[in-house]
Amino acid sequence: MDLERHATAYKRSTYGNAASYLSRSRTQADTPDVCWAHTLCKNIELHFDETGSPYIRDPRGSRHNHGDWTWLRSGYFLKWKNPGADGLKNSEVTLIIFSATPDLKEHLQQLVSRQDWRQAVMDPFILLVIVAENLFLEISTTINKVLCVLRHTENLVLGSASGESPEGEFDFVGLHNISKHTIYLKESSNAAVALAKRFCDGHESIMRKITCPERLELMESVHELLLHKCTSLEGLVLRVAGMENLVQNLINLAFNIVNQRDSNALKGDSQAMKIIAILTMILLPSTALATIFGSSFFNFNVASQKVVVAKNFGVFWMTAIPLTLAVVSLSAAWYSIASMLEKIKRHAVRLYSLGKLELSMKSVEVSEVVNGTLRYIVLLFRLMSRRESIGGTLDSWMQSRRAQTNVPMSV
Repeated sequence: MDLERHATAYKRSTYGNAASYLSRSRTQADTPDVCWAHTLCKNIELHFDETGSPYIRDPRGSRHNHGDWTWLRSGYFLKWKNPGADGLKNSEVTLIIFSATPDLKEHLQQLVSRQDWRQAVMDPFILLVIVAENLFLEISTTINKVLCVLRHTENLVLGSASGESPEGEFDFVGLHNISKHTIYLKESSNAAVALAKRFCDGHESIMRKITCPERLELMESVHELLLHKCTSLEGLVLRVAGMENLVQNLINLAFNIVNQRDSNALKGDSQAMKIIAILTMILLPSTALATIFGSSFFNFNVASQKVVVAKNFGVFWMTAIPLTLAVVSLSAAWYSIASMLEKIKRHAVRLYSLGKLELSMKSVEVSEVVNGTLRYIVLLFRLMSRRESIGGTLDSWMQSRRAQTNVPMSV
């Protein structure tokens, strides 16, 4: 196949978290095999402040704590021509890497400097083993960076909960960003496992067609390495899942601490209001007496040194006592009416549901429904005018209606 055509297909397939494509076209004996893949892993830039506290910072600048929106994106294009009768003489292996990491470059240079490159020609999937190992190191390093920040944040929250550190506002924005990084790492690790399994499946399909004992032995060893890398990446998935639970537990703990602080603050406010109410009740009699004696109904005669009471002082009590009784009565009536309306509202909903059920069962016309609703309203006002329990009366009336219609009632 043409190399340029495969490179174009790779560029079109580089959207997404991680993907791979394996093509084996054997229409001709000298047709090469082609495999390409791309990976997308979350990048974390870890820094330390003057006190040694770790934090995450986007190299491009971020207004939020622990915010980083950079990614590690790499692409791999592998083309090889299996060795024929001439052994390694006519064999070709081509590996093109887009955005290779320094660790991957170092591993490949070490491979070229040793005699192991001959094994890579015999089985090019050795190069994919190195790619899977590099992907494992990228994700593992990123997980360690997030865990470093998470441990520091956990110590701050636990210190605040135990009272060892001064109380302050929790960095919920930073916790949210840490949780977001964990979600991205979970996606990357799952995609890396799928990619490694795809490598294993492709290698196994090729290995089944090999008859050369020497090459088959080498490919079996390489296949074991691929399975090992796949298992290692699955371990990262479990590690990220545990870290995700830890982040969620830390967020819940922070919320509980904040709620406890707010509850304690409200408790202190209620104690203060209780003290104010007690002082008001203590001073209320003297305040009332001072108000009454300070009015114009009482006059202090300096000559006789006596208090003179006005003749119309009874008007004060004739006005104050009925007015007080009226205010108390209106308050009690208002409370009773509000309770009554709430009960009527609940029972009206039940009656409306019963009316809808009867309408669906008997296909009653609209006019009959309106008349039935009016009868319900009249019945409610009649019940309000009586001094009996509305709830018990309505329940008995609804049970009678149920017995007449034989319709199951759900409330």
